[in-house]
Amino acid sequence: MALSTPTEPESASSASDAPLTRRQRRAAEAQASTDIAQVRSTSRLATARPTRSASTRPATRTAPASAERKERTSRWKRWRSTLVMMIVVPGLCAAFALPGSFAAPSQAAALYAETDRTAGAQELSVSTEASIATVARDTYSATTQGELDAAAAEKAAAEAAKRARAAAEKSSSAGSGTAPVAPPTTPYSLSAVFNTAKQYIGTPYVYGGATPAGFDCSGFIMYVFGQYGISLPHGVSGQAAAGTRIPTSQAQPGDLVIMNGHDGFYAGNGMILDAPKPGGHVSIRPIWTSNYYIVRI
Repeated sequence: MALSTPTEPESASSASDAPLTRRQRRAAEAQASTDIAQVRSTSRLATARPTRSASTRPATRTAPASAERKERTSRWKRWRSTLVMMIVVPGLCAAFALPGSFAAPSQAAALYAETDRTAGAQELSVSTEASIATVARDTYSATTQGELDAAAAEKAAAEAAKRARAAAEKSSSAGSGTAPVAPPTTPYSLSAVFNTAKQYIGTPYVYGGATPAGFDCSGFIMYVFGQYGISLPHGVSGQAAAGTRIPTSQAQPGDLVIMNGHDGFYAGNGMILDAPKPGGHVSIRPIWTSNYYIVRI
């Protein structure tokens, strides 16, 4: 018996084998691309690892990192301390081992300053001498003849004073207490005594002097009256007691002017002839006080 082929399947097969139009082909390609994309997406989702947030990460990895940082910091601090000790300790040892001049900088500085001053002393001395010489040239001039004469007079006065002191000491040791009395060359009178006294104007004052080399006030009077054979003591009070006190209005040249601790010859017109004081000389000058009285020998 012959088998018969059904009609519908053959028509279906023939329909699928029929060629596709362009529109159908593009639609099929688009569908295929969409299916492939979906398959790939599904495959990636299946194979991808699940993401973890920062809050879900295990704490076991954070703790070791913090401990490691602490360990590194601790190691650095230890190394730093060791390095400081290696630098500071040798420096201190070296400082204590230095000589004393370096250990005491103030003393060393003073020593160096003293050395510098000593080294520069010669230069400073030369500079000072130069400046002194310059000032001397600018300030002083040549010595005049008057200055030379004054110096010679001072020298002569000093020598005279020296001789007068020697004579006074000799007279004192002899115990006489009075000037040597020579025979009078002229008759005694007040005017003669005054003229004799004027001969010694310019004689320098010498303390204790009773010779033409030098007089003090009472030594001058004692020496002049001694030339007329009149011996007077060497003292103001003794000479005042040796004469007679008279009114001032009756005073004549040659009478004695008696003051407190000083005396001289009355020179008339309120003047006195006397040996005044150290540094002075026998001269006539005004009576400078009213506290005096007149004694006649």
